[in-house]
Amino acid sequence: MRADGRRLKNTDPMYRVAAHIMDKRVDSMNMTTIDIPYQPIQDYVNKKRKEGISVSHMSIIIAAYIRTMAKYPELNRFIVNKKVYLRNEIAVGMVVLQSLESHEGTMSKMYFDKANTVFDVNDTINKYVAENREAPE
Repeated sequence: MRADGRRLKNTDPMYRVAAHIMDKRVDSMNMTTIDIPYQPIQDYVNKKRKEGISVSHMSIIIAAYIRTMAKYPELNRFIVNKKVYLRNEIAVGMVVLQSLESHEGTMSKMYFDKANTVFDVNDTINKYVAENREAPE
């Protein structure tokens, strides 16, 4: 029993085999490069600003990440002791600088629900940044 996820017992056999083949953390590391088109995001941000709503580019990208995790929960799995688990939450880690002059920052996670909209995400990020900028140095 883990607090951060629940064990999946009826998974694809390939998941169980992969846990034995890729037994080190770096063995299972996957990377990809994704080119995200800037202009549609900028058009959306400009449209919302004209409506009086401030939305950041980061909010849109994180909201897309949350939608992806909600649609494909297989991406939100992890393996411990060769057992497959599904995470209970969708979390995003972010570093917030204390000030623009300082290189000191704080790092922690923001937690989201899979039903969050881009506006919910934007509010969470703004609250997170405000709280971490006010944190004592």
